[in-house]
Order: sequence, then structure tokens, then C-alpha cells
Amino acid sequence: MAGGYLADHLGRRASIVTSMFSSAAVLVALSQVQRLAAIAALTMLAGLTAELYRPASGALLANLVPAGRRVTAFALYRLAINAGFAMGPAVAGFLADRSFLWLLWATLSRR
Repeated sequence: MAGGYLADHLGRRASIVTSMFSSAAVLVALSQVQRLAAIAALTMLAGLTAELYRPASGALLANLVPAGRRVTAFALYRLAINAGFAMGPAVAGFLADRSFLWLLWATLSRR
């Protein structure tokens, strides 16, 4: 609901950018805390901020793709998300096993 509200009031692209930057900030903060209460709170906030973009990206996709191709576009969108979740940790583990510097460069080059 928060993502839909942001998409309606900030705009779709601004909502996506807000989600990406706030998610990154929360994850950096999460890496620095040591108290259990702070870890729990930041973990919940990370889950919220990481998913804020979904309503905005769905609406943006619906606006950009012609009506006859939306089913295919959404199917490919979901496939890309699922492939990222399936392959991302394995690729990150492979890179981290070789060198954490490679993992850093792979993450930075994606942006």
C-alpha cells in the first residue's frame, strides 16, 4: 500500500528512485548495527523499502507497453525478477569466493 501511495503522489519514476536509494541506505545501516532491536527494526524497514518500487514499476510497465503485449511484458518482467532471485546469490557467492573486490565491482557496474 505504501508503494502504491508513493507512486500516486510522487510519480512512478520518483517512487522507484526513492525505493532504490532508501533500500540501499537501510541496508548500509543494517550492516552497522549490533543491537537485536535495531536489527529487527531495520530488517522490517529493509523489507518495506526494497519492495516500494513494485506498484510503480507495474504501473509504468502498463503505461509503456501496448495493450496487446502487456501479458507478455508482465510475464517477462516476473521471469527476470525470479531469475535474479534464483541466480543472484549463486553468482554473488562465486564472485565473493574469488574476491570480494569482484563482488564490489559487479555490484557497482550494475548501477
